[in-house]
Amino acid sequence: MPHHASPEQNPNTLISDQREDLPARKKTKKQKPWLLWFASCAVIISGLSYYAVKQTEHDGDRVPDVDTTAALVSPPAPWSQVINPAVLFAFDMPELELPNMSVEARTYREGGREDSLSIGSAADPFYLRIVIDRSQQKRSSSFYIDLVRTAATAGLSVKKTAQSVEYPTKFGSFEFSLVTLAKNTDTSCIAFRGQGLGRLSMHGWLCGNDEYVSHDMLACFIDRLTPTPALRERDLETEIRALDKNQTEACTAAMNNITAAAVE
Repeated sequence: MPHHASPEQNPNTLISDQREDLPARKKTKKQKPWLLWFASCAVIISGLSYYAVKQTEHDGDRVPDVDTTAALVSPPAPWSQVINPAVLFAFDMPELELPNMSVEARTYREGGREDSLSIGSAADPFYLRIVIDRSQQKRSSSFYIDLVRTAATAGLSVKKTAQSVEYPTKFGSFEFSLVTLAKNTDTSCIAFRGQGLGRLSMHGWLCGNDEYVSHDMLACFIDRLTPTPALRERDLETEIRALDKNQTEACTAAMNNITAAAVE
């Protein structure tokens, strides 16, 4: 009788039987890292593309950012205000009892000076302002623009202007124009500008009541403009005084009008 080995005696048989009794292992697929990386990149790119499209759609409604730094910083003025300026010019008007004259002056970095002579104010029945410019600053070819700038320096606005006309003075023909200036109330005025001498120009206005405001009265003040000893510019003083022989009949006509108005 053949001899059968017991399980204890045949270890190979035992191991084989044990393998047959174990459940079968589930086979797992080998991971592919490059495929996962590619899928992640695709998701990120899709998200960025969607965000870019939405940004483009909203750009039309977005208010662009404005750099306000430049608007807040203005360039320095080309002139400097003169403190307690000397009175270089005056009006030789003995026929009239005039209020005190005030003087403002500024000097320009490029040379020259501008003197503003004022008698009265916009609210008074008589308001004269004559600016004597020796700065050689370039002025506008437009009478209106020039007037707006001059009025702004005096705190006034220009509401109405008429066509300018040429009017004679001892300096030559100046532009005169009927205008309405305003601050708190409207004021009827005659504005003017002209080239007095080669290096001297003038502009300004005469405002107030009808008895004082006339072309002749304004021309009279221009004719009676005279230098004072404080000018200390002998050549300019000589030139201005030499023009006195060219004075017009404006003062005579203006004084006659004032006399007639007083009688009435």
